[in-house]
Amino acid sequence: MSESSTSFRIFKYRLYPSHAQERNLFRVLNGTRHLYNMALAERRYAWEFERRNVSLKQLDALQTHYRAVMPYGKHMYSQTAQSVIRQLDSAFEAFFRRLQAGQTPGYPRFKQRTQFNSFLFPQYNKGAILDGRRLTLFGIGRVAIRWYRMMDDRDAQKRLRILQRSLERKKKGGRNRRKTLLKVQRQHAHVANQRRDFAHKLSFTLVKDYDVIGVEDLKITNMVRNKHLSKSILDAGWAIFTELLTSKAASAGREVMFVNPAYTSKTCSHCGALFDHLTLADRWVECGCGLSLDRDHNAAINILKRTGWHASAGANVECSEAHAWSGSLRL
Repeated sequence: MSESSTSFRIFKYRLYPSHAQERNLFRVLNGTRHLYNMALAERRYAWEFERRNVSLKQLDALQTHYRAVMPYGKHMYSQTAQSVIRQLDSAFEAFFRRLQAGQTPGYPRFKQRTQFNSFLFPQYNKGAILDGRRLTLFGIGRVAIRWYRMMDDRDAQKRLRILQRSLERKKKGGRNRRKTLLKVQRQHAHVANQRRDFAHKLSFTLVKDYDVIGVEDLKITNMVRNKHLSKSILDAGWAIFTELLTSKAASAGREVMFVNPAYTSKTCSHCGALFDHLTLADRWVECGCGLSLDRDHNAAINILKRTGWHASAGANVECSEAHAWSGSLRL
């Protein structure tokens, strides 16, 4: 399976916590450091004294217990604790990779206070939420931010809103209203061109790199009836994307397979269990079988399975549920 490169733009902003918020930040930071060291000790001594490997599932159970019994465990978000376990797991993977390559392995070490200076909220709007001009952090509070630079990922949409508000203030029948209306129309065309350009580039990349592409057979007409999500659904340009993807695939001799979208997000991609209480607000899924990953990643694996292809087959395969932006906040 070929790999596609993805680039992310990172924005850094200075936080101005109150004294109480600062104490909570250090509590979480110290808690994540202690959790890292405890998980490292669990793996290290289990192997030294028992020659026993500790699985990722067992370490996840450890962090759940740790948050329940530690004095300030209630301040630590669950995904923050999970990210610490995965950070340690990545350190061990790097250790074994260097060992197999004949390099200096560098066994993972316990972290001192001066060596551990950050913790992670893996998903935006899960534990870390922008609330007006402040950032609400789980267990910490609503922290002030210095917005010296605005994020510009939806710049065209922002300008369109400004122009539409300006149009509403203009007197009907006036020359200024006609001029502003022309600007609004041009901006609408600009947004539409951006959406189509992105769909062209994404569909071209998929068709160029993959032989079989699995997509959900979504009923957009029914989905946009949700007044809270209709704008986001239409902004994704799913209909345009699938149309371009299908036509490009036909020209290149590739295969696009449309699968039933029912329960792709609510089904465990490992054991097939159904997540009955999963809502759109839940962006991370966990199952008793040990599965713990992003909701969209889980759905994409289910889509791949429904096409009849499997990653282990060695074919050049790609599965895609929909284009979605994701990001993380690191403190």
